[in-house]
Amino acid sequence: MAIDTPARLAILGAGPLGLETALYARFLGYDIVIYERGEVATNVRAWGGERMDTPFRTSCTALGIAAIEAQDESFVPPAADNLLTGREWFERYLLPLSQTDLLADHLRLHTTVIAVGTVDTEDGDIMLTVSSRDAVGQERTENFDGVLDCTGPGNTENWQPPEDMAQYYHILGEKYHDLDQPFRLADGHNQIRHAFAILGDRETLDLYAGATQLLR
Repeated sequence: MAIDTPARLAILGAGPLGLETALYARFLGYDIVIYERGEVATNVRAWGGERMDTPFRTSCTALGIAAIEAQDESFVPPAADNLLTGREWFERYLLPLSQTDLLADHLRLHTTVIAVGTVDTEDGDIMLTVSSRDAVGQERTENFDGVLDCTGPGNTENWQPPEDMAQYYHILGEKYHDLDQPFRLADGHNQIRHAFAILGDRETLDLYAGATQLLR
């Protein structure tokens, strides 16, 4: 069963993949909340001057570039073949992306997710719930139509919902990735497409395929 917009989705994690997942959701018209226990792209910031081993074109999306350019007409993205440092990737792409109108007001920084569960609604439906704790210790539980977990390998909590809710909960990125196989961000972008094709119940759903039109 498809989750039609404007349904409400929770995005767990505001790293590179979490931001791209949130952006994909916003372009589709979903209402979102992005939970992040620290700052945006904390791990990438920690790389500092360490240079990436893949070119910029594999570390961004056309949707991301379009969103930033819509916000800032003077924005000039790094050259596609550039090998950026972690600091450069953060400052020239990830931070501007997080500050766009599509994402900025949906970020909950310094907010730790403590549980993901389900709840029966008054209409007899089942919704996913996210319980969180903010920087001052205040806890809250909110209902969502779907959850996308982009928290990465440093977060090992297994929040898998009941089997009949599995299509509404997706783990993206390296959280349970086989360490013997290299994981590239492009793999994560493919996961995003696949997850939203399931959520939208549309096998052919692929915003990236037509994203170049957004840059004209």
